[in-house]
Amino acid sequence: MSDRAIVESLRHGNVPPMGVRAFYQPNPTIEKGLSEDLQYIASGGSQTRYLCGKYGSGKSLSLALARDVALERNFATSDVVLDPKIVTFHKIEVVYQSIMKGLCIKTGEALQFGGQALFYILTQWKEELTHGTRASLDPVIIPELPNFEPLVDFFVTEQNLRPYILNWLMGARNVPWTLKKQFGIKGDVDRTLAISLLSAFSKILGHIGLPGWVISFDEAESIMDLYTSDSRASAYDLIRNIDENNFGFLRTYILFAGTPEFFTDRDKGIPSFPALDDRISHRWKEVEPTARSPILWLNPLTSGEYVEMLKKALVLYNSAYATRVDLSQGEITAFIRENIGPDVPPREVVRHFIARLDHATR
Repeated sequence: MSDRAIVESLRHGNVPPMGVRAFYQPNPTIEKGLSEDLQYIASGGSQTRYLCGKYGSGKSLSLALARDVALERNFATSDVVLDPKIVTFHKIEVVYQSIMKGLCIKTGEALQFGGQALFYILTQWKEELTHGTRASLDPVIIPELPNFEPLVDFFVTEQNLRPYILNWLMGARNVPWTLKKQFGIKGDVDRTLAISLLSAFSKILGHIGLPGWVISFDEAESIMDLYTSDSRASAYDLIRNIDENNFGFLRTYILFAGTPEFFTDRDKGIPSFPALDDRISHRWKEVEPTARSPILWLNPLTSGEYVEMLKKALVLYNSAYATRVDLSQGEITAFIRENIGPDVPPREVVRHFIARLDHATR
């Protein structure tokens, strides 16, 4: 992304689609863990990792850093924000829709999102099946959808049906049955089929030469707000199955970011579901968690980390607008002292800083 595009995202309090490294000073432990994990995924492994931090500790920025590094290394990525009313994690078919909507790949210097990204993936896979060395590819088998490869053939060759096939594969539930009948499909993407399709796509990404897939779930603590204990148990059991890779995902790195309560609350958090808690909790007081522990703990940004972040933001701003604003470290430190607090997230500090720079250069 251009410096101007990154600044515009920061001005509105958003995490930019790419370019977080240009202003974010990452926690060294987090950066080390993410880098090692991506190497492991690219070598053929699959892994689940958890980020824990209080409000304002940089969880979303850390997920964005993972996404940026992944895209730089040509991984596919997908960002999902969980919500107990919209994206409810105990309904994998709903989560599937959000994963496909958030799908992102880098082609050359451009980013492709959602349906465009899936279009590229499917057409590249068809090209590989037609002109590549088919014998070298692991078969993509979906027992619930035996005509999957013919469906992709329809997608590539039948332009009139292509938008409807794409919408169906994206998890849409409004494709008319008369059209679904034309490309050999019954019903919508349900729980079983969603899992199978995600597993299939994880294989297809490898077939077209991508090193893997990074899927991140932000605000995982929203699972605690699901209405019933059965719903929460179902969500935690889904995470357990993902953690154990019981769905057969290949080259897939899945990240969950949540507040400390998500990892410690015995009534509604992960400890309420021992089958998951026993697998990921760190219980040994004499051994400190490291960059390789299942849960990576984030501390609130220090004043020094804020200083480095705002210095980078200042460089971006001057580059974006060809200005020459020059602030000393003392001035930036004074700004931070006035604006940081336990209820102020990093994005709001940066947003206020950009507003100050706008005022200084008006």
